[in-house]
Amino acid sequence: VTVGVQGSFFVPPTVSAEVNDTIIFVFGGDIHSVTQTSFANPCVPLPGGFNSGFLGRGPDFSDPTPIWTLTITNASEPIWIFCEASLPTSHCESGMVGCVFSVRNAKAPG
Repeated sequence: VTVGVQGSFFVPPTVSAEVNDTIIFVFGGDIHSVTQTSFANPCVPLPGGFNSGFLGRGPDFSDPTPIWTLTITNASEPIWIFCEASLPTSHCESGMVGCVFSVRNAKAPG
């Protein structure tokens, strides 16, 4: 999944995965995060959820491309994600949200 390569987006925004699959997030743009959230509160970190921390290529894009991985340990429900960055505006409120879901165990988002 690319993170912030052409604006504040996850591409693709939805990914199908099963238990033991690894999702690779490639941060090709400015500072972003992959933060677990919930469907009910999409711009609020999920208590006890995962968070990549802020990663990016730096202001002049000269830093190496950061990569962060997520191994799926439970695919019974969708895993909702958002970007916590808030400059110049909230990336989440601008639509930088996504979902990992299992086609076997959970309904696809939407």
